[in-house]
Amino acid sequence: MRHNPRRWLWLLLLLPATVPAASWGLDQLMRDLAAGGAAVVHYTEEKQLAALDIPLTTHGELRFVPPDFLERTVAGPAAERYQVRGNELLIETPEGSHAVRLGDYPPLQAFIESFRASLTGDLDTLRRFYRPDLEGSEAHWRLTLIPRLAEMAAHVKQVVITGDHGSIHRIETVARDGDTTVMRLGTSGD
Repeated sequence: MRHNPRRWLWLLLLLPATVPAASWGLDQLMRDLAAGGAAVVHYTEEKQLAALDIPLTTHGELRFVPPDFLERTVAGPAAERYQVRGNELLIETPEGSHAVRLGDYPPLQAFIESFRASLTGDLDTLRRFYRPDLEGSEAHWRLTLIPRLAEMAAHVKQVVITGDHGSIHRIETVARDGDTTVMRLGTSGD
């Protein structure tokens, strides 16, 4: 059987000139977030607690170095630093410092992994701790995380992360008792 080169040429000409892009979704968002790499951003955080008439506001800096280093430096109103490396959390306050193994506190580990897994695009880890639900488009998305662990779900109703493309702009944590914490990234409290 002889191959006819003209036949192959006609087949190539019949193929579409461009391959349609895959639809945007959770897998693509995770790839976009992972592409961000190391980052340092300013943040402001507002906690609205039922027990208080006015919100508690803090500001500072977040630093992330893939795959597992996350640091939150609170500049005000009181200086504090929280540093996560691997499975250890180091807490430094004016009263002193101490270390905590995340594995000993599953709800705390799940909360921290909502940040780290999102920033590294680690969908498997995110799904281990949460049921993720993505809405919107690449230009404006909303990722809602519902805790899987009963210990965390008893305290946290959901974590909602919003952003565009591969950037996170806002993280809202809604507690079961109605208290909310909203962290805005890329803003300065000064």
